[in-house]
Amino acid sequence: TPDAPWYDPIHGQIEDIAVAAGINYTLPDAAPGPDAAAVADAASMSDTDRTAMIQTMVDGLEARLKTDGGPVEDWSRLITSLAVLKDMPRANAAYAAAQAAFAGKPGDLSALQAAAKKAGLAP
Repeated sequence: TPDAPWYDPIHGQIEDIAVAAGINYTLPDAAPGPDAAAVADAASMSDTDRTAMIQTMVDGLEARLKTDGGPVEDWSRLITSLAVLKDMPRANAAYAAAQAAFAGKPGDLSALQAAAKKAGLAP
């Protein structure tokens, strides 16, 4: 996670290591998130309004991934977010779609499996 003490030193070397290995790799942009004002606004919302706001954000992520695809981190975020919202049928569907999207990529499938486990989905 970005707050881990080892994150910055390792993150800063990923592209250089890829080049040294002969791989053309560019780190993806950071996932968009709410700014401080949006977080403060959310804190003052009723539980119903806050849940509706979160649902809208999750729906947007799901729509983008279905249309454009995305990195395994975004799919993992969708799976766990749907589970937090207690929408297990959609979480399972997202997990299945992600597994299909990353078939043949063991590292990505492992990350998805970890997200599914965290979300409480059956392996």
